[in-house]
This record gives sequence, C-alpha cells and structure tokens, in this order.
Amino acid sequence: KPGLLEAKEIVGELIVKDIGIPKEIEMLTGPGDVKITYKRFEAGHKGNHGRILIVGGGEYTGAPALAALASYYAGVDIATLVVPESIYSIVASFSPNLIVRKVSGDAITLKHLDEIVEIAKRHHVAVIGMGVGRNEEFKEFVAEFLKDVDKAVLDADGLISDIPEDIECILTPHAGEFKKVFGLDANLENAKKVAEKIGATILLKGREDIITDGNQVKINKSGNAGMTVGGTGDILAGIAGAFLALNDPFRSACASAFVNGRAGDLCLDHFGCNYTAYDLIKMIPRAIKEALEF
Repeated sequence: KPGLLEAKEIVGELIVKDIGIPKEIEMLTGPGDVKITYKRFEAGHKGNHGRILIVGGGEYTGAPALAALASYYAGVDIATLVVPESIYSIVASFSPNLIVRKVSGDAITLKHLDEIVEIAKRHHVAVIGMGVGRNEEFKEFVAEFLKDVDKAVLDADGLISDIPEDIECILTPHAGEFKKVFGLDANLENAKKVAEKIGATILLKGREDIITDGNQVKINKSGNAGMTVGGTGDILAGIAGAFLALNDPFRSACASAFVNGRAGDLCLDHFGCNYTAYDLIKMIPRAIKEALEF
C-alpha cells in the first residue's frame, strides 16, 4: 500500500516478506492443472488433438463406450474402440460418434494381439481394460500389448503391475483393485512406493484421489457421493487418455481427476445425488471451460 511509504514516521520499520502457500494447498489439484494440460490449436486439423484407442468390453458393453465418449467430450479428435465381435453391434449403436472395430469371438485374448497392435499404431494413446469382466487371458494380452505402444491408461481389468520401461502410463485403480494388483493397502505412502517401483503414474481413486508418479504427489478433492454410480471410473479413464495424448502422465492424471470430479459436482448442482454416468459426460466440457476461464 503506497500510503505506508508516505507515513514512515507512523508506520515504523516496514518489512516485505513472502507469506508462502501451505504445502497442503500446493498439493491440491485445481483449474490450474487444466489450464496447463488442455490444448487447442487454431491451425490444427483432425487428429492434432488426439487419437485415442479404447480396448475393452466383454461382459459389459457400456464401459468402453463411456470411456470413448468421455475422451471426445474432453477434447480428442478421434476415438476408436476395439471390442469382441459378440458385443460389436451393441457398442456401435450407442452413438454415431463412435468408431468401433471388432475382433473375433466373445473376448479379447492374445490371439488378437497383432491385429490390435496394428490399429494402435494409428493412435496416440491406448486406454485399456473397461468392461472386460471374466477373462483370464486379458492381463497377459495387456502385458504384451504394452510392449508395442508409447502411451497408455490402464483401468479395471487392464491393471497390471509389470509396466515396460519405455512407456508413459497412467494406472487408475480404486482401493480394492490397488490391493488386488499390488498386494498393499491403498494409501498415499504405498501409492508413491508402487509408482516409483513400476515407473508409472498412479491415480488412486477414492473420496480424495491420490495422484503420484513416485516423486510428485497431488490430492484431488473434487467430486461427491453421487459419483458412486457405475461408469464414472470408465469416464475418468477416457478423460485421462484424452489429456495424455498431448501431455505427460502426471500432469494428465491431475487434470483428469479434477475435471471428472468437477463434472460430478456440476451434476450435483443440477440433479442432486441421483445422476448417471452419461449425465456426467455431458458436464465435462462445462468443467473444462470453467477451469480455463477461472
């Protein structure tokens, strides 16, 4: 305040110091993560903002479709799904926006590896695991598939503990999945330990999401109790894939956790706690726009 300088005899000694930001606040995700992560190019063309491959489906038909639609609403240009032939017609009918490819049979297995790897080569990110259900061979497929892609998001039945060194990867387990895959209780210390060990970013879903790459840590507090509805995790994986197309895993995980939760909070304002995953998808653009204008 300039007046302090004009009245030195009254003010006495004047000290200017940086009061800092509490560590707990610095650790929180927020609109700033979205501003850093979300990109749109004025001179861009189709494909510049991300080509996402969704690999999943089997027992559940909606999960991979929700992930693909979420990635569109988060900004990608192309979202392609690969699903078993047995559910192809159902998944393809969900939306005219979806590009759906089928592989033979009722489940994705190692016999489809080469075929899906070829499709993956035309995409920036693979999002893997939603809706697979009972498929003992799928984790073997994922382990081999990751050797041939540059970026991936692993969710649900796609979660594995052995991640190749040369891949940028986000894992999105909830507490039960974290315990099942890594044999450890789901907490910040163990998430950080696992992320460092496997060389990937962990987005541990919970009432407060924990995001860590083994070095950096952030906490996401957006979201509400209405998000216990089925499908919100599939949506998170789709958003994470969209952001990962143009960013590093840790930054993408932070932004996607915040946007997913904020979209849920917008649903809460509009519907109360009783909304569906599809309602949440429609709020993703609003959550991103709000963050960019913050």
